[in-house]
Amino acid sequence: MSEQYNDNAVADQYDLSFQLVPFRLHIEAHTVLKTLGDISGKSLIDLATGTGFYARLAKKRGASRVVGVDIANDMVQIGRMAEQAEPLGIEYHTQDVMQFQVDESFDIALAVYLLHYAPTKEALSTMCHAIANMLKRGGRFITYIANPDMARQSDYYKRHGIGNVMNPTPSDGEMFTFTATMGEMTTPPFTAYRWEKASVEHALTQAGFTHINWVTPTLSTDGEQQYGADYFADYLRQPHAVLIECVKQ
Repeated sequence: MSEQYNDNAVADQYDLSFQLVPFRLHIEAHTVLKTLGDISGKSLIDLATGTGFYARLAKKRGASRVVGVDIANDMVQIGRMAEQAEPLGIEYHTQDVMQFQVDESFDIALAVYLLHYAPTKEALSTMCHAIANMLKRGGRFITYIANPDMARQSDYYKRHGIGNVMNPTPSDGEMFTFTATMGEMTTPPFTAYRWEKASVEHALTQAGFTHINWVTPTLSTDGEQQYGADYFADYLRQPHAVLIECVKQ
């Protein structure tokens, strides 16, 4: 797991990115929430929770229990401060997802930007097994992951605050770097890994997941009305990340 987000400046800007970078709210969050659907009365564990943005949304949408886990303590501390300011009953833990032990199984595991930090197939497999162990039989796993078909041009996502550096020729598990620009701030480069669909599906299947469905992100009606469809057209044609939903056997 990566500790690259353990930086005060990045943590401070993370929630703001949903206002400063329109695709995060109108494409990413829109697609996540649409895929989650009705979660009333369901328990949810939010892995790579960051500052708890999705954990808070899940609780407000009726989840019975929400637990957030992230290795970056600076991020988690902001989530805890948000919980103090607006108590929702969310539990936060600073720990590596692969080492986290749950006290009871969950109905849903959510992981926005997690699997593409696995540097090897073995790490990817271990991560998927760890997540499966957190879920009830029939529980759902929903995750946002680097798109196996993401654009390789370094300026392709510039309008949307993302700068990526990739090799000209694709390879399974290749390392790439990216930066995120939020308002006036641009992060240092983060390191991630691009996995082919077959490798991701193999790791999920071996961990006991079935009904693996790749979901192409879509634009919210509010986003289209506010910015116009053309603003997001290139991004939606080749999004930098896509969503997967699957079910534990």
